[in-house]
Amino acid sequence: MPSLTDWKTRFPKIPQRAGFWCIPASIENMLRYSGLRTITQEDMILGYCKRFGEEALAKIVSVNPLKAVPVSIKGLDDPDLLQLARQCAFRHGNFETFAEPARQNATFQNARLCLHFTGNITTREAYFSAITKAVEQDCPILISVNNGDSTFHIQSVVEVGAEDFKAYDPALDRIGDYKLAECVFSNDVLVLKRSA
Repeated sequence: MPSLTDWKTRFPKIPQRAGFWCIPASIENMLRYSGLRTITQEDMILGYCKRFGEEALAKIVSVNPLKAVPVSIKGLDDPDLLQLARQCAFRHGNFETFAEPARQNATFQNARLCLHFTGNITTREAYFSAITKAVEQDCPILISVNNGDSTFHIQSVVEVGAEDFKAYDPALDRIGDYKLAECVFSNDVLVLKRSA
């Protein structure tokens, strides 16, 4: 069964520090697994907020149906901005919008790492093939699993089998066992690779 090298002892298992922080938490876990310990989920969220400004955050006011209203970040210093972000959703949150602040970090660039995004994966077989290939190459990979309500949750795959996989869930702070046949994936992944 392909797995990330020594994941049982090396994978950091850092939980997300707020409700919607699964992407930056998962990226932080990948980076730390690969030896880069200086970029945090807070760093990625601040970079995201600085990029999107007044378009960055939204407050959830209704879950069923899902409804959110924009939230102003104007004039907030970093600690207050992070405090607000703990209570909000990210209006433009996706793999790329959180990977970019990590990519821009000098420590990341000096580490000779690459966060590689692949989107538009059209079939379950192709999606699972991308997961398997990354793990076989000892590359941490983030997947996006449908929650069943048109929202997605990000997890880090640490091991794959023929019909199942293990992934770290930063919301539950645990490694879970998942059956391929029972998961509904989105169409994208984020892989951490060594750059040439």
